Amino acid sequence: MTDIRIKTPNLDEIFEVWKRKASRVDRKRMEKEFGTKGAVFSLDAVSAAEYVKDTMKEAAIYFAIKKSLGPAPKGKEESLITAPRVGRVQFYSFKGEGKVDKEKWKGKEIVPHFESIKSVQCKICKGKGYMEDKCKTCKGTGIINETFTILIGAEQKKEKKPFKYPCATCYGTGYRTEPCKECGGHKNMYKYEDLPVPFQTVVTGVPILHSSAQTKYEKEIGDD
Repeated sequence: MTDIRIKTPNLDEIFEVWKRKASRVDRKRMEKEFGTKGAVFSLDAVSAAEYVKDTMKEAAIYFAIKKSLGPAPKGKEESLITAPRVGRVQFYSFKGEGKVDKEKWKGKEIVPHFESIKSVQCKICKGKGYMEDKCKTCKGTGIINETFTILIGAEQKKEKKPFKYPCATCYGTGYRTEPCKECGGHKNMYKYEDLPVPFQTVVTGVPILHSSAQTKYEKEIGDD
């Protein structure tokens, strides 16, 4: 670590700066405090040796810490959701807006980006939106088979006769279509990415005053 050397200011120089500043602020008061009655008042006649009785040396060190505000850590997270759920996500867009001031930003540093949304064909239904399965009503034949009892002739003998007709459930195809349970019938899933907010890089100095004498100046210099 580099050695720190502190050079204390000359007390006469400090007093000289003070009396000239005080004279500009309130010259009449200076004349009243340090002037000689009947003589022309002069600042040159006011010396530290004559008026400053006790002095105390303390160290006050003023320095600034370099603080850099920059982009959030790199990284991304992908999510895959159905079409209706896209509207439930709070997306952000920074396209054409430039970099963001990190100190003014309110929210998470990694957020869903609207421009990252992409459609992905559903792997379950292969992009059809529905699934085909054998019709349970006709057992996949597309035909409904029934047997009716018929009365034959004058003697009205009972005889069973078959009767066939197309299945109304599957429209005679033998298959039923159901919306895909994965994509909900929308054919596609939708992928988006959680990405860092594009913060601008800002380098600032944080003022700090360290003093061995606890005085009011710590707060005053810190406020500046």
